[in-house]
Amino acid sequence: MLKKRLMVLLLVALMLITVAIPAAAAPAGLTAQAAIVIDFDTGEVLFERDAHSMRVPASMTKSLTAFITYEEIAAGNLTLDTRIRVSETATRMSENNPGSRLLLAGAYYTVEDLLFMAMLPSSNRACIVLAEHISGSEAAFVTRMNETAASFGWDAAFTNAHGAHDHYTTAYAMGRLMYEFIHRYPDILRITNTGNRVVSGQTQTNTNRFIHNRQLAGLDGFKTGTLPRAGFCLQATAVRGGRRIITVVMNAPNNDRRFDDTRILMEFGFAEAARRDAARADAAARTIFVQLDGVLMDFDVSPRLEEGRTLVPMRAIFEALGADVHWDEATQTITASKAGAVIVMPLGSTEPTVNGQAVAIDMPAATIDGRTFVPLRFISEALDISVVWDYAIRTVILDSLTTEEPPSYDADDDVADVGDVDADDADSNDTDDTEDTDDPGDNYEEN
Repeated sequence: MLKKRLMVLLLVALMLITVAIPAAAAPAGLTAQAAIVIDFDTGEVLFERDAHSMRVPASMTKSLTAFITYEEIAAGNLTLDTRIRVSETATRMSENNPGSRLLLAGAYYTVEDLLFMAMLPSSNRACIVLAEHISGSEAAFVTRMNETAASFGWDAAFTNAHGAHDHYTTAYAMGRLMYEFIHRYPDILRITNTGNRVVSGQTQTNTNRFIHNRQLAGLDGFKTGTLPRAGFCLQATAVRGGRRIITVVMNAPNNDRRFDDTRILMEFGFAEAARRDAARADAAARTIFVQLDGVLMDFDVSPRLEEGRTLVPMRAIFEALGADVHWDEATQTITASKAGAVIVMPLGSTEPTVNGQAVAIDMPAATIDGRTFVPLRFISEALDISVVWDYAIRTVILDSLTTEEPPSYDADDDVADVGDVDADDADSNDTDDTEDTDDPGDNYEEN
């Protein structure tokens, strides 16, 4: 029973391991004024440039309108098949893309058709129809947009449901919006990954050229945005080998550059996620757990394997064992005493003393991650503490109440010789390039 409990604690501890990973160099060639890269699997921000400055998101705003629409579907207030009547107010909204001009007053469209029209050709009218149906008016819907952003802690000051007029948010908010959207309502990817959709006999064309030309591996959405003060913006997401990356660029200098910048960020994101995975796996492989008198110890910096030896934080282990500890800055020496035993360990030395007698060790005390680490075997032997290694749960078991070493323990084997062990090991023991349709030209105001 105790071993099973320890195994559960081990698995939890492995999941909670945090690793200080040095930052990677910024991706070269990026032209956007603001950008962010998010690892969808871990939620980590892998890269950011001015991601918390308030900027005009243009039609990336429609992603939030779509998100709230999916909230209504999840709440049972709408279905994708719900038919919504187009108001006179909605038809007065100007459109940049001819694919949306069939929205006539009095006509009915399904929620799904309106979502396709909002997210593909970037229909302003479709957003107003959805907003009016959900909240009664666009103004009331805008209030909900800002409340939604605030509930997630995103900086935003929205004034409309479509983004055709200036309002403000951040690259961080636009990235986190995608993160929440895909986590909660992954059906949106069915829509954003569609190149063309026929609605009432008219083709709605996606403004995201990557959806048409498939020149960015794994990309399956998300949303463009263009306005004079916004520059050229793009939310994007791609998945490769089961790993998803999210990117946002804001205020790229031209249409081509927003797609080039997205490609740069996406390649960077996948490479950086793999690099961090490798660093975490290495840290997990070197992580050791320590049980003292039946209790799994909690260290602020985890014990680890270094050159085949188990090292533990010096002050934490000495204090847990009831030893008095003194650090001499002048001589860089640790002195610990308990029950008549006095240990003197010069930092970096392989010749500490126990009660004045020199003892040769092959791994000296060392500073790691701002903590002084000491070899556990030396400490246990110097203080005459029973120690045994449980391979199955990657745990060094210390018994300060028993001084006789159990016969099952081979004193010639270091307790750290465990090979590669992970949580599973422990458990086993018990198209053609299509030009983007949102080239601004005279219609720069939308997308």
